[in-house]
Amino acid sequence: SMLSISFFGFTSRTANFNTRSFYSSSLFKTLSSSETLMPGDILVRNGRHVVMFLYYADNQKSKIVVIEQGGNEPGINTVSTGIYSLSYYYQNGYIPRRLSDWT
Repeated sequence: SMLSISFFGFTSRTANFNTRSFYSSSLFKTLSSSETLMPGDILVRNGRHVVMFLYYADNQKSKIVVIEQGGNEPGINTVSTGIYSLSYYYQNGYIPRRLSDWT
């Protein structure tokens, strides 16, 4: 819900997008490469999880900073940021997506 609201606002009909929506909606396009990630792009795993890319954390573009809302596990259903290996996301089935009307 945090990402839905940040993209579409509280009053939009799409403000309640879930991870499946981010994964399949034509409002987003799938990127061909992680080399082109821009702040605000998302990494989404169908039906499981979505994070927003903020920036690369190293010159090799192998580590990234993301913002995410925690899941159902006790004590982590909060918004947080962290530095993660980009390969972690790709090895676990995430795809990079961007709003279709962005560059």
